[in-house]
Amino acid sequence: IKHRETALKALEAAEAGLVRAELEVLAMQDLGEDGIGAVMGSIGGGTYEIVAEQDPDFPQRWELRARGENGQSVRRIAVGLRRRQAGYWAEGIFAKVDFVNNGGISTDSYDSGLGSWEEQAVNVDSGGAYAGVGGSIGANGQISLGGTSLNIRGDAIPGPGEVVSMSGQPNVGDTVSRTDEIPLEAPAYEDFMAAYLNPDNQNMLVRIDDGDETIGEDDELSTPDNWTKIGYSSTSYSLVPKAQTTVALLGGTYFFTDLSLGGGATLEVHGPCVVYVTGNVDLTGGGLVNRTGIPANFQVFAHPYVIPEGHNPAKASVTIQGGGEVAAAIYAPYRDMVVTGNGGIIGSLIGQNVTVNGD
Repeated sequence: IKHRETALKALEAAEAGLVRAELEVLAMQDLGEDGIGAVMGSIGGGTYEIVAEQDPDFPQRWELRARGENGQSVRRIAVGLRRRQAGYWAEGIFAKVDFVNNGGISTDSYDSGLGSWEEQAVNVDSGGAYAGVGGSIGANGQISLGGTSLNIRGDAIPGPGEVVSMSGQPNVGDTVSRTDEIPLEAPAYEDFMAAYLNPDNQNMLVRIDDGDETIGEDDELSTPDNWTKIGYSSTSYSLVPKAQTTVALLGGTYFFTDLSLGGGATLEVHGPCVVYVTGNVDLTGGGLVNRTGIPANFQVFAHPYVIPEGHNPAKASVTIQGGGEVAAAIYAPYRDMVVTGNGGIIGSLIGQNVTVNGD
């Protein structure tokens, strides 16, 4: 009986040590002077010691080996961990259900707090220039990597029990499935309603370069005399800019029922913006230009709650096209998302089923 008690306490000591080690790995911070994840101490009359090793090929993976001791009893536990960023934008692209790639894509990571991607893209490999290792793809379902020239410098992690199907020989990191689905929660309802009841929509500026009728002098951005003329309804909150029209978001919180860029239309971001859209999001027909260059300054939450009464969109999907100055963080786990074109996208995309076409 005495040995059974000490063996149980030794196990508890080892488990307590693991908790401390996991917290260090989670925070990526050494709370002592023995390295991240390596801890030792005492609890309940027993002692513990944890040895931590980071996988050199997959840095997000860790192995923790714990030794707990109490009296003459010793218990050992070995666990494997895989770190994941927290928050909405945990991966470069994440699908609530399935992710399908039909083109040639290349991903990496950079820190917008340190400057632009171009300034940090000083590394080169077979996929071309890149900033940092990262830019993971994730899903709660399957991941299909078809096409050619696939260079995923992060991981491709499918849902529990699912696999990554690959054609060709893509360059990709960790592909072992996750143990639990990632919950994708809606943004705070009070924030959504506050945006609906008191949006900053009237603070938008416009420019029309059609050669016939110009709002403002010398094509400068200005407030329009008639919002309907440029494709915005102040009653339904629908923004569908007409051809050769530029709409500028200066910063703030915006609310649209539909956000669709027609041919020749441009949406410019000039300051930190949070945008709620309850209907269709189509950013392919025109151009999206984030003048700040920072994805976090153009956050789009698509269809997070029930659409306003009387608004029945023909469809409620999200389509985005890559381009030279496209920097955005789009959160739409309730709607399918299609990424098109051959240009780059800086930021993070979260959708229900995500399909990537083009390069």
